[in-house]
Amino acid sequence: MPASHPRRAPADTDRIRNPERTKQRLLEAAFDEFAERGYAGARVSSIAERAGVNKQLISYYFGGKEGLHRELLRRWAATEQQLRAPHASCGMAKKLPHGQFLLCPKGSHMAMYDDQQTYFAGLIGFLRKVEAE
Repeated sequence: MPASHPRRAPADTDRIRNPERTKQRLLEAAFDEFAERGYAGARVSSIAERAGVNKQLISYYFGGKEGLHRELLRRWAATEQQLRAPHASCGMAKKLPHGQFLLCPKGSHMAMYDDQQTYFAGLIGFLRKVEAE
């Protein structure tokens, strides 16, 4: 009879149930899966496997694949809104002499190309103001 191998138990930190950690792992795995395969090609079983959890937890925490995708989109929109908020970027402008903040609503971090009219009008106005001081 072959010698039996002792069963490997998970580390103590892996045994502790942590719903927030599990949700975060599922969201990270889903992000990668949706990015690689798109919504239609993404599989719940693949997401669960990437996260290292039982696939039933996707339904438990998010109501299924659609709910998981919706939560990713909600978080993406919230992050984008925070980044676009005037107070998020104007903090640095307040710390610099002559610092100003210009939000180009139609632009992104590449506002020089995305929203040229607002960007260059703001830049010219800033240069004139500094020159006049």
